[in-house]
Amino acid sequence: MFRRYSFPLATPPESQREDWYVVSDHIAEFWCCISNIGFLVVCYYHGFTLETYPILTAALCSMVSHAVPIYPLLLLDKAAMYFTGYAYRHLWRELWFLIPLLFMCNQIDMVLARRFGWTWPHVVWHLVAAFISHIVLQELKEKLS
Repeated sequence: MFRRYSFPLATPPESQREDWYVVSDHIAEFWCCISNIGFLVVCYYHGFTLETYPILTAALCSMVSHAVPIYPLLLLDKAAMYFTGYAYRHLWRELWFLIPLLFMCNQIDMVLARRFGWTWPHVVWHLVAAFISHIVLQELKEKLS
């Protein structure tokens, strides 16, 4: 459907994590899109409840922004990520040590993607963030019980 069309508001090159439409004719950044499945697995494991909706929202926004390279979708992806962090702000004190880990993974991803064009760091970033989401939901479950 979206195969190799030129979009009027295409995602800027510095935000591009892999060459578009190489693996699939319908998904621009295939591996980055698919790696969001880790978030869906975490939400499934913890149940699709009010506590998992911020993570589910971030995962779906990220999947869509990697599938269709339009700048407004990239902004939606970033907004959903910040919203997720804000939604779990009451756990920051207990889980403060995870914030530098997330920041480090994100920065390494940006440098390696921009300098070498490597896709795998972004896939690792998604998987690490999904695992951290699992830890956050475990902590939330313990705090609520």
